[in-house]
Amino acid sequence: MRLKRCPSRGAFIRFFEGRAPERKGRKLLAHVLSCPECLAVFRAAEEIRSRSPEALRGLEGLEAHGEEARSRLQSLARREILLLRKSRLTKRPSALRWLGVPAAGTAAALFILLVIIPNVTTRRMSGLERTASPREIGLLRPKGTVPGSGLIFEWTPRPGVRSYRLEILDRSLEPVYQSGPLSSGPYSLPAGAAASIRDSEVYFWKIVAVKEDNQAIESEFARFTLQK
Repeated sequence: MRLKRCPSRGAFIRFFEGRAPERKGRKLLAHVLSCPECLAVFRAAEEIRSRSPEALRGLEGLEAHGEEARSRLQSLARREILLLRKSRLTKRPSALRWLGVPAAGTAAALFILLVIIPNVTTRRMSGLERTASPREIGLLRPKGTVPGSGLIFEWTPRPGVRSYRLEILDRSLEPVYQSGPLSSGPYSLPAGAAASIRDSEVYFWKIVAVKEDNQAIESEFARFTLQK
């Protein structure tokens, strides 16, 4: 069931359009990672987008933000959601509880934005970065677009920390890599993990610090993209 504190459809759209204030963008992302249904909105939008590479065919000559283009894309998005739901129901019924009407409606709205606005997947990330205070874990690098040879993870250490853990997620918030306990940075990925990071794809990373009393402290997210 969708929680009352879940972001509204408008909040999701503002986030994807890059209009959400930085603080609200960080709060929304933190919620998405802890809420299966909201996480599904991101993943459904990405999956629908990948299933519809020809979505803009037949829209030539139409105003991209016009009512007719949006209407056609919304119909296409709903059809794709139904197909996605049907195909998954035959495989993993229990995994489809998140694809209910509220999530599907939001996914349709996000799909329209993802298709119509070419750089929305880049612009939406601006709300995920922040400047850390001295008492927080500051993420130093990588940020933005970096060369493959420069994929080195570095953060500001905190006193009283026993170990750190690096976590990397892709743009649909699927986990890509999680390190074992680290004493400190800088840190380079093992060869196998580094090979899984693809050029021009957007990734998020964060650091989880485990203190001597076993309390865990998480940084917020920074994004990076490997240069072609």
